[in-house]
Formats: sequence, C-alpha cells, structure tokens
Amino acid sequence: MTDARVGVRAALAVGRVEPLPERSVTRELAGFARRNPMAAAAGLVGLLIVVMAITAPLIAPSDPLKTDFRRMARPPDARSFFGTDQVGRDTLSRVIYGARSSLIVAFASVLLGTTVGALWGVASGYLGGRFDLVSQRITEVLQSFPDLILAMAISMAIGTGMPAVIVAIAITRIPFGNRVIRSVALTIRELAYVEAARAAGGSAFRVMTLHVLPQCVAPYLVLATAHLGVAIII
Repeated sequence: MTDARVGVRAALAVGRVEPLPERSVTRELAGFARRNPMAAAAGLVGLLIVVMAITAPLIAPSDPLKTDFRRMARPPDARSFFGTDQVGRDTLSRVIYGARSSLIVAFASVLLGTTVGALWGVASGYLGGRFDLVSQRITEVLQSFPDLILAMAISMAIGTGMPAVIVAIAITRIPFGNRVIRSVALTIRELAYVEAARAAGGSAFRVMTLHVLPQCVAPYLVLATAHLGVAIII
C-alpha cells in the first residue's frame, strides 16, 4: 500500500513539472547580443565583410582593374566614393574585390598553419622525450624571425602567386599552434582517463587521437580566430 502511494505521488510530481522551453538559434543569438553587445557588433561587421567579399561582382561599382588616365589620383566624388588610385582605378571597387583575396588567403593560411602546428604540438606534448626537445628547438628557430620577414623569405624561395603566399603565411603560424596546443597536451596526458587508456593497452596514436586531440579543439579555435587578423596584415 505504501509503495502504491509513493508511485502515485511520484506520478503527480512528474505531471506538475513544466517542460523546458525550446531553444532556437534566434533566441540564443539574441541572448548573446544582450550579454555581449560589443562582441555581437564585431561579429556583425565580420559577417558583412564576408558577404561583401562573396557578392563583390554584384555590388562593386566598376571593374577594379579598369584604368582611366583622365581620373588619376582623384579625391572621393560622386563617381568614385573612395577616389581613384595612381592609374585611375576605382578604389572602392578594389577594396571590395580585395576583401575576397584577403579572406581567402587568411582563412587558408591560418587553417593550414594552425592545424599543422596543433597536430605537431599534440604529438610533441604527449610523446615528450627527444622528439619534444628537437621540436621545440625548431619552433624557437621559427619564432626568432619576425613574421613578415619570414613570410617574405619563404615566398621568395617558393615562388609567386596566391598558393605561395598561403604557404608562406601558414609556416609563420605553425610555431604558435605548436606552443599553445603542446601546453594543453602536457596537461591532458597526466589526467586519469588518459592514464587509464594507456594502461588498457591503447597505442600512443590511439590515445592522442581519441583522448588528447578532442580536448584541444577549443584552444585551437580561439588560436585560429585570433590569427586571422595577423594573417591579413602579413
């Protein structure tokens, strides 16, 4: 009899529980904008720049490569809102089209360089020993050069064009990804669940892939985002 009463009370209690409100992307974004208005404004500006780069052929007022020697080095006016350059090309059109090239180079170089550096850092931090020692000396050599000078030297060595620029900038991002993710891997490899995976007979590659690498995703995303601006400047 007592068990029946407990069951009825539990059922009534469950019936009184109100369902959780459904989450939506719009509601989440609105809440984020209220909590972090500056971050939301910066994100909106970044989104507008990406949209501008994608729709460059539709919104650019003229051909960015078209020259007009009668309008060389003109100040802003009704025809050219940003003025013209030394050979009469519309500056606003060149800025809009230039955003496309800048974003392609920045995203590709940061993705390549940070990913290579992060994977190298995971292996260096987890394996340790002589591999870690040699890896860190190579990283220090790369970091001893200014980013712009190193990128220019690599670009001159491998050739010209957008692929060469992407590779050159990516190499300058590798040391930072290596150092940051290595420090994370050094902490994670001492945790109990990683030691349990090793004790269960898991290989170093398996433990790094399944247990160490997933914990490095968050710092990897922060690092990649922070380096986008540096890559554009380089």
